Amino acid sequence: MSSTNATAAPAAAIDDYTPEEHLTSIVMEYRKLEAVNQNSVERMYSSFSSPFKIGNKPCEAARADALGCLSEVIGGFRSKNVVGREDVHADSSESLRAERDFPPVHRCHESVLAYETCILEKSLPKHNSLVASFEARRSQEAEMPSRDGAVAATSST
Repeated sequence: MSSTNATAAPAAAIDDYTPEEHLTSIVMEYRKLEAVNQNSVERMYSSFSSPFKIGNKPCEAARADALGCLSEVIGGFRSKNVVGREDVHADSSESLRAERDFPPVHRCHESVLAYETCILEKSLPKHNSLVASFEARRSQEAEMPSRDGAVAATSST
């Protein structure tokens, strides 16, 4: 233990800040990080949300799970901002420990990752094939009038 005290004393002697000033700066940095986390979660929520109701299309269940998790985190941010402290519920010590150990953004990692994986595996290839067939059809339609115009020009002379 004496080695930790010996290393802590020179670190405090390096700067002329008091422990209260260190604590104040740490709290300010924490609040900045919380604001960034809140903005990130709100951006993810708005990118996942849609004017369409969740149906039985591929990946909709994963999207609903991610939206539910993100809305819980956003609600936690809002209750923390309104009350000024995080409300403590008497659910279980494990859930409280998980909330304390991980920032809010990371609580929804698994559900967001499942949604992203679903999109990449199922919906995106289908979308890309539809886009490719649409572009092929559009290029064929663009070529057809030029052939008809060339035929009409040669037959009129």
